[in-house]
Order: sequence, then C-alpha cells, then structure tokens
Amino acid sequence: MLKRNLKIISALALVVSIGTGFTTVNAASLSSNTAKSTYCSSKNFKTKNSKNFLKAKLDPLVTAGTITQDQETAALNLLTPSKTDKKSNAQNFLKTKLDSLVTAGTITQDQETAVLNLFTPSSTNTGNKNTKNSLNSKLDSLVTAGTITQDQETAIKNLFTSNKDTQAKKEKSTNSLKTTLDSLVTSGTITQDQETAILNSSSQEKAERKAEMDKVKNMTQTERKAYLQSKKTARKTNFLDSLVTSGTITKDQETAIKNLLTSNKNANIQAKKEKLTTFLKTKLDTLVTSGSITQDQETAMINALTASTSKSTKN
Repeated sequence: MLKRNLKIISALALVVSIGTGFTTVNAASLSSNTAKSTYCSSKNFKTKNSKNFLKAKLDPLVTAGTITQDQETAALNLLTPSKTDKKSNAQNFLKTKLDSLVTAGTITQDQETAVLNLFTPSSTNTGNKNTKNSLNSKLDSLVTAGTITQDQETAIKNLFTSNKDTQAKKEKSTNSLKTTLDSLVTSGTITQDQETAILNSSSQEKAERKAEMDKVKNMTQTERKAYLQSKKTARKTNFLDSLVTSGTITKDQETAIKNLLTSNKNANIQAKKEKLTTFLKTKLDTLVTSGSITQDQETAMINALTASTSKSTKN
C-alpha cells in the first residue's frame, strides 16, 4: 500500500509539472539556475535526506583540499539535527496544536497530557512510516479507555488534516497575482476588466488542475501510466495563452505580466537565499570562533551549499 501511495504521489507531481496553467507561468520565474538551486536547497534542508544533500555539496571541497574530512563532519553535525532534536521538535509541534484545543475548551489539560504521553519518544514506534494510521490507532485507544470522547478524537485529528494551510497558500498565491496585476493596472499596461478576467481564468484553471489530480489519484497504475504518457505529448499551454487567443489580452500584455511575475518570484527566491545564507553563517560562525575552520573555509562552505548544480536544477 505504501509503495502504491508513493507512486500516486509521484504521478501527481508529474501532473503538476506537465499540466497547463499558472504552474507554467510560475515555472518561468524559476528559470535562473541560482534561483532553482536556492529553492531546492531550502527544501532539502527540511527533508530526512538533508545530511546526504549537504554532504554531496561539501564533498567536492574535501576532494579539492579546501576543507578536511573532519571539518566536513563537524559542519554536517552542526547543520543537521540529531534524532533527539527531531523528536523534541515533534513533541513541541504536537503540544502547540493541542494547546489550541485546550484554550478553546475542547479538551482538558489532563486530556492533552494523555495524548502527548502517547507520542513520547519512548512510546513512539520510529519504524512506523504510516503516521496517519499511527495517529488514528493511538487516539482510538484513548477513546476505548474513556480518556477522550469520539468527538474530541475527531477534533484532534482535524488539527492535522485541516485544509487551512493549503487554503492559506492558495490565498497567498492569488493575492500575489493580484498585487502584480494591480501594478500593471496602475501603470496603464492592462485595464481593470482585464485584471478581473485574468484572476477569474487563473482560479478556474487551478480548480481544473485539482480535479485532474484527483482523477489521477483514483486511477489504476496502468491507467495512470497511459494517462501521464498522453500528457507528455500534449501541447503545454497556460491560462494567459488562452486569454491571448480569445483576444482578452494582447501578446505584449501577456509578456509584461510574465516578466513581472518572473521578477517578483526571483526577488522572493533571492530573499530566501539570503535567509539561508544567514542561517548557514550563524551556524558555521561557531566553528570559526572555536578555530575548527577558517573564515575562508566558512565562505567556501556557504558558497558550496547555496551554489547552482546541474543536479539541483533538474526538473
């Protein structure tokens, strides 16, 4: 079942990458190798493979003699959280979520403690990869014991299955597009009516893309493979192209919109790169201060960890 789910997730990712719509427009804003590298780097720092990712970046410095193997190890230990840190972070995350239910009066403090005790490092099966099933079974045991009610169990589950974060991201994306279009309306590049048409078209296309992803998720493996293969050969378009074809906006207006979206996106990615650089420097400064590495070696490490590589820029 897990293997099948992983295949479905991969398929959905492929649909997004080859699908029509706003994704295509935003892809242009990741055309810069540096921007792509920063985007991929920030994501890899948060994954379970972060240590492997960092090591692959620093290994060339060891090979070149810029840093030693011991210095690389020291940096890796500093930049990747230990298993204890990860478990502690998970506990803090869970408590923060449950605190909101205590504040709202949905569960009591004692009930929160009971739930937290179920997920302490000593009681958690770290080999269990199915987090959702683990959550369900653990909460079910509290219902059976009479510690919490069925409604309280549902409320707790909803904390971790809520669509609020997804909705917030959608709203942020829509607001970002509107802000971009507002500036073009102000400059006289497009009209207010054209802005409205663009926003409506974008929303419609996002809904269609979601429906497509849901359809793929429910396909058999054979059906999914055939469907994705057909999508690869299909002509890629986006909602702006459709608006040009219908005469709602001109080609020049489409270009102006894309250019501004690209500029804004790259500025945002540059800000993320600077944040990543600051994070790395703060961490590595401790090694410089202790004399474990030199200032030049710190700079070389930061450059290696934020630099563009063919692997990190591959779509």
